[in-house]
Amino acid sequence: MRLTSLQFVASIDQAALIKVGDLVDKTIDFDQSESQRRTSVKAGIDAQLDELKRQYGGISSLLTEVANQISQRLPERAARHIRSEVEIIHSLATDVLELEGECIAASDACGDFDALLALALGAEKYNWAAPQMTRSKAIHIEDGRHPLLELVVPCFVPNDCRVDDKVLVLTGPNQSGKSVLLKQVAIIVYLAHVGSFVPARRAEIGITDKMLTRISTQESICRTQSAFAIDLGQVARAMRCATQSSLVIIDEFGKGTNPDDGAGLLAALLSHFAALSPNSPRLLVSTHFNELCEGGHLTRPERLELAHMQVKVDREAQSDDQITYFFKLAQGHCSSSFGGRCAALNGVPSSIVARAEAISCLLDSGEDLSSLRATLSSDEEKQLVLAEVVARRFLHRDIWGFAGKENAGSPTLKEVLSEMLNVVGTAGVGW
Repeated sequence: MRLTSLQFVASIDQAALIKVGDLVDKTIDFDQSESQRRTSVKAGIDAQLDELKRQYGGISSLLTEVANQISQRLPERAARHIRSEVEIIHSLATDVLELEGECIAASDACGDFDALLALALGAEKYNWAAPQMTRSKAIHIEDGRHPLLELVVPCFVPNDCRVDDKVLVLTGPNQSGKSVLLKQVAIIVYLAHVGSFVPARRAEIGITDKMLTRISTQESICRTQSAFAIDLGQVARAMRCATQSSLVIIDEFGKGTNPDDGAGLLAALLSHFAALSPNSPRLLVSTHFNELCEGGHLTRPERLELAHMQVKVDREAQSDDQITYFFKLAQGHCSSSFGGRCAALNGVPSSIVARAEAISCLLDSGEDLSSLRATLSSDEEKQLVLAEVVARRFLHRDIWGFAGKENAGSPTLKEVLSEMLNVVGTAGVGW
């Protein structure tokens, strides 16, 4: 850092900067320029200009309005005053432009100093560590942190992460910290490559030529592509451009289409990258398609490393307290996303959560969803029967026969519809 700073200082032409500063300081009256809201020249630069300023500047405040009217008519002497000032400013600008290269070089050096100072102050303030850059593919982070999120939460849980030749497949419940972990790895790798310290206790970062991600989807009505089409484009670009020195991060790819199609696409994507070994890029993937990790759908599973974000589930507790997030990375995969528990934590009514979990269990076991009808309450059973009676009455009556045929004494269409809705009793209504 000291050698770099000396190089920056040596690149600045100090004599040229001093000359520019003297020219500007001797010519411009900054106080008067601020009060008059225009560039004003100091006294002593031009005698004629000084005389004009003396004459017009000595007008009493009682004649301010008259002075304004006079200034609007721009008499010849005032015009000479303005021309003289403009000519002096133009001459100053010409002199400064002759040293344009030196000024730009000094500005660039100051910008570099400012960036280095910001990185140094941030690293010291937030306890960042110097990364070790290597030529290997490995990315090894100990106690890594997200540099922004840790500033806005009461307590941030650091995580270790190691990425090498294997594809890291991350599973876990909603809100367990999967996306945060992927993003913090990407940020740490990026900071290391711009010469910054990183938010971690220790970091070993292999040289990375590019980072390719499928994390967020920027939708717009001006684009003809759907959200899933945009996701596909990002993944296709990663497959096309990735090298063995690249870092590819994919967050929940496949969720924008039919679950079977999405899971199939993700399985094919993982198999594609696994087959590229030993020339495959470093790949981090998060997903809720837990069946991919259980059913043997992936080729070359030995090239995959399964991990999950730890949680604790207490099914005996209240719905809001049934799941506890540890936000800690652990080996192995998680068999459930606990979507129902997440819904309960975010205010979804318990009745809806219970029914959703019942449907999910039936789907997982391959049972007929019609069996859910047996779980209806007595009130729900009555409402269902009444709804069926109303529907049958509606289909039984010839509604179209009323069109243009209403006679005195006969019921109107409105009365017939009201009679259908005024169902008394439950089942056994005759026709």
